[in-house]
Amino acid sequence: MTRSNGKVIMSYFDCLPKENVRQLYFSSELPSIQGYKYYQISDRDIIKGFFHKSLRGRSIVFVDENNYKLYKQNPNKVKTPFFRILRECLWSCKRWLSPQLLSWLDEYKPTDIFFVGGDSIFAYNICHYIVERYDARLAVYITDDYILQRETDGVIASVRRKLIKRALSKCLCRTDAFFTISKQMQQTYKNIFGKDSYLVTNMSDPLRDEQIHEELDTMSILYAGSLYYGRAEILGFLSQELDNYNKTAKRKAKLKIFTNVLPSDEELELITVTDSSEYCGRLTKEELIVEMNHSCILCIVESFDKKQVESTRLSLSTKVSEYLSVGKPILAIGPRDIGTMDYLSDSAVCANSFEEIGEKVSELLKSSELQKKYGEIAFDKYLKYHVKDKVQQPFLK
Repeated sequence: MTRSNGKVIMSYFDCLPKENVRQLYFSSELPSIQGYKYYQISDRDIIKGFFHKSLRGRSIVFVDENNYKLYKQNPNKVKTPFFRILRECLWSCKRWLSPQLLSWLDEYKPTDIFFVGGDSIFAYNICHYIVERYDARLAVYITDDYILQRETDGVIASVRRKLIKRALSKCLCRTDAFFTISKQMQQTYKNIFGKDSYLVTNMSDPLRDEQIHEELDTMSILYAGSLYYGRAEILGFLSQELDNYNKTAKRKAKLKIFTNVLPSDEELELITVTDSSEYCGRLTKEELIVEMNHSCILCIVESFDKKQVESTRLSLSTKVSEYLSVGKPILAIGPRDIGTMDYLSDSAVCANSFEEIGEKVSELLKSSELQKKYGEIAFDKYLKYHVKDKVQQPFLK
């Protein structure tokens, strides 16, 4: 209910009968949505499976709706290219295959596979195995780019990207429907693979609640999302600009930061350097709705660092549709030529350089008319492109 890919997948399929949908996943997390049947295989299960096949994962029936976890470690800190290659070796030779997994699949006999392709090569192999076993239709969805070479890549990272590209290419040869998340990704991948894709983004119910009023004493700016890809640095710079604004403003402004991953000491120091910003922990879906409606401005940030731009250039933040649906003005900070910023260029106040941040923030905070204008523009875009009733059925078709 709170993780990006989980929320996106749920928004696509929640209209289907729950008995028609199952999920196979490869992490140690436990689901928080009742009514579905899950099968979990984690790295730890693969290690245990060296001793006996019966230890290679498990079917999950009971799920705790309150199963929320604040992660204490940033996953990006341990996912080095060398570590990921070792992980691939661990999962190789079908070490994920077990009688209980086959039993779980055979009972269900899937007719359609919706595969969110990431940067784990073994997942592509598992997907291919299941598709072939049941002659199922395959839909592939790519939300982030893992195949384009980066200038900062070393030898291991470069080789790994080529392996991911090969796995994705093999998958697309068998794909019946191909989905990408942004126009940039759609065009880039068409050029690379010679295969066009459908554009699909997160679908959201309208989250605007006019019975929840904005805070009166302080102009609250909300950021809800990860601190990955250099975003902590941008949030720190924004808090400094808010501090400068507050020195002369009658009504003070405050940046409230929410994330599912507990910041490191370094990140915490970056994002809370002044009284104008505060790290507020994590939110459930219901709490997020309240906080967004309490806020005066909703904020999305992306890094200007060249290395981070290479990672986010083709992506689109899953927060976009939720933010648009609240009908509040959006402050978007980041370089002009990446997916999220390009998408919001006509519906948010955009700061496309460090130099513009202070100017754009001050301009938006001082003008209630500008806030109202961009709130209306945001909600109009939501109604045009993100309403579930308009998007979900064409997607399923």
